[in-house]
Amino acid sequence: MARRVKEFDDELLRAYKQIKETAKTPWWMYFWLLLVVVLILSVAAIGIIKGS
Repeated sequence: MARRVKEFDDELLRAYKQIKETAKTPWWMYFWLLLVVVLILSVAAIGIIKGS
């Protein structure tokens, strides 16, 4: 059963806020974004070099 934050009692709300403050996104989640950016920049650089 899913609950909305507004439906939490005080104990659940405190636990929710504590977990939300301490949870961090793992560094490897950004790896794919970095890989795509590097790939796009590499293709652009190759295109510029070959176009010259």
